[in-house]
Amino acid sequence: MAAKHSSLTHLEWHEVAKRTVDGHRSVVSIDTGETFDLHRFALIGKGDRLCCRADGKIYAFARRAKHSAVLVHPVWTKPLCVAVLDREIHITIKEIENDSELSGYEKLTRHHYKSGAGPGRRAPLIAVASHPSLPEVVGFVEICSAFLVNVPRKSLFDRPFRDRSLSVSWNRWDIDTAKEFINITARISRCVVLPELRGLGLATILSDAAAQFAGERWHFGGHRPAFLEITAEMLRYWPFVRKSGFVHLGDTQGNEARLCKTMKYLLARKANGEGFPKGGGGIVSMHRSHATIVDELLHVRGWTMEHLLDLLTKTPEDLAADDWIALHSVYRRPKPVYMRGLTSDAKAHLQRFQRTFQTKKPADQPPVDPRLDIVLRKIVARCDAERSREVRQIQEAFGIVAKSIETTIASDLTINLDGGNTLLISGPSGSGKSLLLRALLWHASGHHPDWTMPADTTSAAQLQSNTLRVATWHRPNPAKSPIGILAAMGLSLNQAMQLLSSAGLAEASLFVRPAGTLSSGQYYRLGLALALATCPELLVIDEFCESLDDFATAAVCRRLGQKVSRDRMLLVVATSTADRIASCLAPTARLYLRPNSGYDWSTPLATEKPNSHA
Repeated sequence: MAAKHSSLTHLEWHEVAKRTVDGHRSVVSIDTGETFDLHRFALIGKGDRLCCRADGKIYAFARRAKHSAVLVHPVWTKPLCVAVLDREIHITIKEIENDSELSGYEKLTRHHYKSGAGPGRRAPLIAVASHPSLPEVVGFVEICSAFLVNVPRKSLFDRPFRDRSLSVSWNRWDIDTAKEFINITARISRCVVLPELRGLGLATILSDAAAQFAGERWHFGGHRPAFLEITAEMLRYWPFVRKSGFVHLGDTQGNEARLCKTMKYLLARKANGEGFPKGGGGIVSMHRSHATIVDELLHVRGWTMEHLLDLLTKTPEDLAADDWIALHSVYRRPKPVYMRGLTSDAKAHLQRFQRTFQTKKPADQPPVDPRLDIVLRKIVARCDAERSREVRQIQEAFGIVAKSIETTIASDLTINLDGGNTLLISGPSGSGKSLLLRALLWHASGHHPDWTMPADTTSAAQLQSNTLRVATWHRPNPAKSPIGILAAMGLSLNQAMQLLSSAGLAEASLFVRPAGTLSSGQYYRLGLALALATCPELLVIDEFCESLDDFATAAVCRRLGQKVSRDRMLLVVATSTADRIASCLAPTARLYLRPNSGYDWSTPLATEKPNSHA
C-alpha cells in the first residue's frame, strides 16, 4: 500500500483531514488534498500529522514526545518459531494488511468474551501461521488507549516520575495530571489464542510482541507510551504476562460497593425529568450505560426499585439464572492490573514500586523432595491356556507344552528418581509397560488397595525410599462440569483454573460444560487435571497423550513439565510413541522395554551413556 499522487518529501509534515475505512484498508486524506492507502488499523487519525519519505515510509508526528517521528507504514512484522514436538511452526506477528487476515482476526474475536476493544485508538496484531493443518490467523493481541481512571495505576503514578527519553515528568498523579499524561500508557484490551494452540506459550509471545510494538509504533494524543498495562479477570488464574516482564499492581475496585448508590442516583434523576448527566469520560459513560440497562429492566420485568436494589446487593453467584443473565453486564468485579515499563525510566519506576508496596512473604522452609528408589526383582504375568482342540493343536505344533503361559515383564530393574524429574517408559505393544506402571504404583504406595496387581500377576520388589502419595489418570464424571468436579474435590476456583491450565485446558467455555460433552482429547486432559488435583508426589500415566493431536500433546508436555519442575513432583509416563513426545517432554531418564524381560536404560539429560540389560 503506497501513497497515491504524492509529491511530499521527508521535510514536509501535513495534517490528516479525513480518514475512511474500506475493508482491510484505510484511505487517509491530508490538507493538500492528496490521499494515501494504508492498512485498516494504521495509527493515523484526523488531526494527526504525517510525512511520506522518498523511500515510501510514512511517519506520524507525536508532537509531545522527544523522539517525535513514529513509523506507521510499512506494516510492523515480527517472525518467530514455536516448538511443537519435534518440529517448529513458523509464525509471524504482524499488523493486518489484507482481507484474508482481517477475516481470520474477526473469526478469532468470537473466542473472547468482549465484543470489542472499546473506544479510542486500537491496533490489533495477529499471529499468522504457515502450517497446513492450521488456519492462517492463530492468535491476536490488541493494543488500545488507556482508561482515565484505574486505582492500581494511580498507586504507581502518584509519586514523582520523570522519563528523560519522552520528556515527561510529574510530582503527583491528580486529575489534571491524569488528563495531561494518560496517553503515555497504552493498554492490552484483548489477547486470544486459537484453542488448539493454547498451552504452547503463544499468549506470552503475543504480550511480548505487544510491548515491542507499543514501544516502537504506538502514539496517541501527541504522546508516545512509557507503560503498557493489561486488566483482565483471567490473569487471576493464568497470569501469562508475568513471563513478559509485567508487574502486578493490584486489583481494580470494581463497582460492587457503589453500584446500588450510583444506580439509585441516576434513576432518580431520570424519574425527575433531569436525565442522565452528560460527558464525564469513560466511567460516567459506563454508569449511564448501566443505568439504561437497569431502567429498561424495571419496565420490562415490572420490578420495583426496592426489588432491583435488593438484587444488586447480591453477588452474581446468588442470583437466579434469569436475573443473573439480565444483570450480568452491570456487575464489574475487581480485576487484576499488570503493568510493564517500555522505557528504562518506566522500568525503574516499576521496580521502586515493587520494593515499596509489595510486601515480601516470609521464606518458607523448602519441602523435602520426594524420591523413588525401587528395585523390581521380578514381575511375572501368568494365565491358563484355553482347553480346546484348536489350542492344543497350536501348542503341539509350536512346542508350547504347559498348562499355563508365563511372561516375565522385568527382572532386576532399579529405578532411582528424584523430585522434579521425569521417566519416560516405551516399548512395543505387549512388552509390559502397563504392568510395570501398575507395579510401581502398588509398591510406591505401600501396597495401597487402589493399586493392587491384576489377577495372576506377581511382583516382587524392594522399596528403599518412603512410600509416596501416588496418582494416575482419573475418569471424569461425564455429567459434571470440570469446575464442578474440582470444586467437589475441595479446590478453590483459583486452584481449579490453574490445574486445568496445567493440563492444557485453557478455554473458559469448556470449564462449565458437562465433561461428557468434551472431545476425547479434552476429556483426557480433564482426567489429567483431576490426577494433579490430588497433589501427588508420584504421578504415573499410561498411554501418555496417545489420544491427543500433536498440538495438544505439545501443550500438555510443556505445561506438565513446568509443573513437575515447579512442584518437585515425580513423573513416570509410558507410551508406544516415545519419539513423538520426547523432545517436548524432555525426560530425565528413558526406559525401553524389550520382549522377554530385557530393557535399555538411558539418561538423555545427563552425561551417562545408555546401558542395556538382557
